[in-house]
Amino acid sequence: YADNTIWFHSAREGKKISLLRKNPQCCVEVDLTGGPVPDARPCGWEFRYRSVICSGTARIATTYEEKRTGLRLILQHYGCGDHDFSLPELDRVCVVRIDVNGMTGKKYGL
Repeated sequence: YADNTIWFHSAREGKKISLLRKNPQCCVEVDLTGGPVPDARPCGWEFRYRSVICSGTARIATTYEEKRTGLRLILQHYGCGDHDFSLPELDRVCVVRIDVNGMTGKKYGL
């Protein structure tokens, strides 16, 4: 995530990419779970969590430079440093950006 944009990479073909090509309006949900909250009553148990749902418009990167940008941001997120991607590496992957236009979140027990 950078500058109100979510980046991800994928195989070049598949159900997700096919659906995004037909309709780029999408949402992404991210959850962080913290385990159960026990209760003396079996039906009283609850679960700790934090979640965010982002809605936006997906766009498949079409240029090598845009693919490089997205992949470098993904590497930075995971602390992998920088990498100079070769053209064959860029050809093998699909890079998608989602321009976020709405975001909601909630939490319980954390």
